Amino acid sequence: MEFKIDKHIPAPAYDGLGRACKYPWHKMEVGDSVVVPSAGARRCAHSYGKRHSMKFRTRKDEGGFRVWRIS
Repeated sequence: MEFKIDKHIPAPAYDGLGRACKYPWHKMEVGDSVVVPSAGARRCAHSYGKRHSMKFRTRKDEGGFRVWRIS
């Protein structure tokens, strides 16, 4: 099977859309905290922080887990 190669067709612009963020990590400033219902948010905060040069601390709290942005 042969494929036809097209030339001079511009690539679409990046729209920045991806999976919507479930937690508000991107809105948090240093010193902010939020209570999240599941322990899975701890791993999510850590992963997000690694990708975006942020640090988070979590502790068990009433109603779930409290997550602080510490840097």
